[in-house]
Amino acid sequence: MTPTPAYRSDIDGLRAIAVLTVVLYHYGIAPFTGGFIGVDVFFVISGYLITKNLFTDLSGDRFSLVRFYDRRFRRILPALLVVLVASVAAGYLLLLPGDFARLGESGMFAAFGFSNFYFLWSSGYFDPAAEMQPLLHTWSLAVEEQFYLFWPLIMWCVWRLRKSAVFLLAVLAVIALASFVASVYWVETDQPVAFFMLHTRAWELAAGAALVFAKPIASRALGEGMGWVGLALIFYAAVQLTAETAFPGWNALYPCVGAALLVWPKSATTSAHRLLSLRPAVFIGLISYSLYLWHWPVLVFFRHYANAAMPTLTEAIMLIGLSIAAAWISLHLVERPVRQMRFQFWTPGRTIIAGAVSMAVTAAIASYSYLGNGLPGRLDEQARHYAAFDPYKREHEYSGCSVRAVPADGSLPDCLTRQGGEPRLLILGDSYATQLALPVYQSADNATLITIGNNGCRPVLDSVGRRQCTELMARAFDTYLSEGNFDAVILAARWRNGNDIRKLRKTLTEILRRTDHVYVIGQPIEYTTFLPSLLASASLPRRSHEIRAFNRYEEVSALEKEVKSALEGLPVTYVSPLQALCDADGNCQTVTDGNVPIQYDYGHLTREGARLVIDRLIQQGLLDDVARASVAAR
Repeated sequence: MTPTPAYRSDIDGLRAIAVLTVVLYHYGIAPFTGGFIGVDVFFVISGYLITKNLFTDLSGDRFSLVRFYDRRFRRILPALLVVLVASVAAGYLLLLPGDFARLGESGMFAAFGFSNFYFLWSSGYFDPAAEMQPLLHTWSLAVEEQFYLFWPLIMWCVWRLRKSAVFLLAVLAVIALASFVASVYWVETDQPVAFFMLHTRAWELAAGAALVFAKPIASRALGEGMGWVGLALIFYAAVQLTAETAFPGWNALYPCVGAALLVWPKSATTSAHRLLSLRPAVFIGLISYSLYLWHWPVLVFFRHYANAAMPTLTEAIMLIGLSIAAAWISLHLVERPVRQMRFQFWTPGRTIIAGAVSMAVTAAIASYSYLGNGLPGRLDEQARHYAAFDPYKREHEYSGCSVRAVPADGSLPDCLTRQGGEPRLLILGDSYATQLALPVYQSADNATLITIGNNGCRPVLDSVGRRQCTELMARAFDTYLSEGNFDAVILAARWRNGNDIRKLRKTLTEILRRTDHVYVIGQPIEYTTFLPSLLASASLPRRSHEIRAFNRYEEVSALEKEVKSALEGLPVTYVSPLQALCDADGNCQTVTDGNVPIQYDYGHLTREGARLVIDRLIQQGLLDDVARASVAAR
C-alpha cells in the first residue's frame, strides 16, 4: 500500500464542485437547497491529502511535526487572517455596535481556530441570527485545524507502536466508526453539536484518509461507474437536502461517499476524471480556499448594506464575480507568495512562531471591537439610542402565574386552581402572546391573570412542533382550560402557519365550550430585519433608509384576513395590532411617544411597545368583559 502521485487535477475539479455548491446555496440560487454539503466534500478531500502526505513522510522516515505545521501554517493562515482583518474593517463601516461586537468576538475565536465552538455556543448554523454573521463559515476551517492538531500526533504514535499500514488503517477505522456513531446520536439529540464539532465530523475526514491505503481501481468499467455514481450522490445531496434535514448523521453519507468514490485512485483515466480536470473546474479548484473565505463576508456585508435583504439574481452573480476576483488576487498576492517564501535564515520553527504571533495580532485587532462594545461612538446619539435596544435586554417582566411547560410529575399547577371570586383571565399562545402579559395584567383591574405558552408554541388543537410545546398545548386543551374555570381567554400567536389557521376554528369551538368570552389577537406589523437596527442604521451606509420598504404590511394584512375568515360566525372578539400600529397605506408607527422602538426584533414588542399596543387594543374592545366582571366583583 503506497501513496498515489502528488498532484491530481481531478481533485481540484472536485474542490470546485464543493465550493460552488456552498456558494450557490449561500446566495440562494436554485436548486442548491443542500449546498452546505460542499463542506463535507472538502473534509473528505482534506482527510485524503493530509494523510497521504503524512504517510509518505512516516514510511520514508522523514516525518517532522514542525515541518508539517510549517506547511499548514503557510497554507491556511495568510488568507484567513487577511479576510479576518478585512472583515473587521468592513464591520467598522457597516455594522451596528451589537453586530460589530459579535464580529469581534467571533474573530477572536476564528483567529485561533475555535470558531466552531463560538457558533455552537451563540447560534446554530441554520438559525436566522447566524445568517448575518460575517465569520460563520470559519467553523469548518476550525474543524480542519483541530484535525490537523490531533491527527499527525495519532499517526505518529500508532506508527511508532507498529510500523504497519494495516494497523494504521485499523485504528483509523475505529476512529471513523466511533465518530459516525456519535454523529448519528448527536444529530438526533443536539443537532448543533453534531454539525459543529470535530468528534462528530472526524469520520468524514477519516473516510478520505482511508483512501490513502486503498488499492487503485484497475477495472476501467468499475472506475467509470464509481466516478458517475460519486457525482450523482453529491448532486443529489446538494439539491435534495435542506436546512430542515437532520444533518450530518446518516444524510452526510451522500456527499461523503460520493466524494470518496471520486477520490479513490484509479489505474485508468475515467470520463469523470476528465470532466473534473477541465480548465474552468481546475481554475475554480485552485482558488477554492480563498473563494470559500471571501464569498460569505461579501454576501453578509452586502446584506447589512441592504438592511438584511437577499441579493437579486443579478446582484448575486455580481457578488459571486467579486468573490472570485478577490479569491484570485488572494491566491496570487497572499497564498502563493507566503507558501513559496524562502529565506536562508528562515526555518519551519520560525514559521510557526510567526504564525502564532500573527494569530495573536489578528485576535487583538478583532478584540478591539468586542471589548469596546462595538464602538458605538461611530454613530450619532439618536442611532446609539436605538441600537441599545438589544433583544436579549428587553425581556418582559411578568411575575404572575405562568405555565411554560407541563410539570415533570404531570400535576396541575397550583395557580390554575380557583381560589376566590375575582375574574380569571387566560392568555394562551406563543411568545407573541406571553409578551402581552404584563400590560394586560396592569389593565385588567381586580382580575387574576394566568399565561399558558412558550416560544414557538402554537395555541391550537393537534399542535405540531417541539415536544415541550405539543405536550403543553395538549394538556391545556385537555385539562387546564376546564380546571382553570376562566372567565375570559385571550388567544394570540404568530399566525404564520397555514395549518394553524385552518385549525383555529375547531380550536375556538373547543375553547367556547369552557368560557363565553374569547378574544383573538392578530399579529403586529413585522419587518424583514430588527426594527431597532433599521432605526439606528440611518447613520450608516445603507442602500435605503426608508423603513416602509422593509415592513411586511401586505403579508401580515393578508394573514389577518385569513384569521378573520376563520372566525366568521363565532361569538369571538377579534382585535388587530396591525390596525393599532399602521394606517391603510402600510405606514406604521415605529416608536412610542417616549422614543422607544415598539419592537425589539422583527416583530416582538418591547415592554413600552406592548403597553402602547394593549392600550390601543383596549380601545377596540379588548377586556370589555373582564372590566365588567371586575366592576361586578367589587
